[in-house]
Amino acid sequence: RLSNGKPPELDFEKDMVVVVVAGSKRGASALEFERVAEEPSGLIVTYRLSGAGKTGGPRAAAPFAAVVIRSSNLKAEFSEVKEGP
Repeated sequence: RLSNGKPPELDFEKDMVVVVVAGSKRGASALEFERVAEEPSGLIVTYRLSGAGKTGGPRAAAPFAAVVIRSSNLKAEFSEVKEGP
């Protein structure tokens, strides 16, 4: 169980869930969506990792984020927003 909160209402005839998992080897402590949008080119999903590389050793956690959106047959394109120099 990841939360004590009430799970969202889902109707998989109308809704779908977009999930991004950073993986434990990325060294991040959090992950959040920047943008999830339908474009003519497809479903655009951009996300940001935070805490990456800020610790001396590997982390046991694998940060993730999930969002419920309207169901779509569009091909999804995922991209990470990198921190600026």
